[in-house]
Amino acid sequence: MSLFADQLRALVDATGLFNRKEWAEVLSVDEMDIESWLNDKSIPKDETLRMMLGILRESDGVPEKVLSNFDVFCFCPAAEVSSHSKELGRSVGDYLVEPLFRGFKRRYNQLPPNLKEAVLRRACDYIGQLKADNKT
Repeated sequence: MSLFADQLRALVDATGLFNRKEWAEVLSVDEMDIESWLNDKSIPKDETLRMMLGILRESDGVPEKVLSNFDVFCFCPAAEVSSHSKELGRSVGDYLVEPLFRGFKRRYNQLPPNLKEAVLRRACDYIGQLKADNKT
C-alpha cells in the first residue's frame, strides 16, 4: 500500500466523521470508488480530494493530528508516495492546487490582453514578495 493510500485511509476512517458509505454520498461518488482509492487502485479527482479536506477542516471533532499529518505529507514528492504519481504531478499539494488554477485560467481567459498583462505583472510581483518574505 502506498503512503498516499494510507493518508486517504486516515482521512476517511481515522477521522470518524463519516463511514465509507456516508463519504460516498457526501462526495457524490460510488462506494467502490472509495474502496479503490483506499486499496491504491486509483486516486480521487483533485476536486473530490479538495472537497473531502474542506469538509474535514470545517467539522468539529476531527483529530487535528490526522489533518496536520496530511498537510506535511502534501509536500512530499508524488513519486515517493504513490504509484499514481503521473496523475498527481509533483506532489499531492500541487494536485490539490490544480482546481484553483483551472478556475483562475477560466477567469483570466475572459480578460482582454491589456488586463491579462496587468494580472501577470501583479502576480509576478506578488510571487517575488512571497519569496522574499519566506527567506526571513
